[in-house]
Amino acid sequence: MKKVRVLLLLLSVLFMFSCKSAPKQKEEKPAEPEKTQEQEVVKEETDKKANEKNMSDDYYTVYFAPQSYQIDQFTAQILKEIGEDLKAKNVKKIVIYGHSAKLDSQKDEDRIALQRAIAVASYFQKMKLFDANNIIVEGKGASEPARSHSEITDRFKNRRVEIHSVK
Repeated sequence: MKKVRVLLLLLSVLFMFSCKSAPKQKEEKPAEPEKTQEQEVVKEETDKKANEKNMSDDYYTVYFAPQSYQIDQFTAQILKEIGEDLKAKNVKKIVIYGHSAKLDSQKDEDRIALQRAIAVASYFQKMKLFDANNIIVEGKGASEPARSHSEITDRFKNRRVEIHSVK
């Protein structure tokens, strides 16, 4: 029995080492053309618009990764800018609406939407931008989509938190 096990072990090791494929040749990347100053300005404006995340007078929007409510460094920076903007406008009270893309169940959609809203509210409290008494949190689930769920590239617009000022 030991001989059979050893033989099987040797065969499996031999099989693993014999299945090597030929090494791939590295593809040379073509050199990128130098950008003109006009192209750089357009790119900077586009990046700035993407980073501002809809900072309008009515409300602010922050987007999240799929099935996540964690605030990463990028989102934290956006929230800091939003908080500073709201303070500059002398806003005392805010309403935070969490949203979700479609998931397996409405319960999951409502849960993740509420968790996103709570995460943003907690961030504002931790940064001492707003007191807990001046923040209203509501999870909307996938009931108010910003974009169609049929297009995978548009779904990120539904994974969002909207921050509305109350005057």
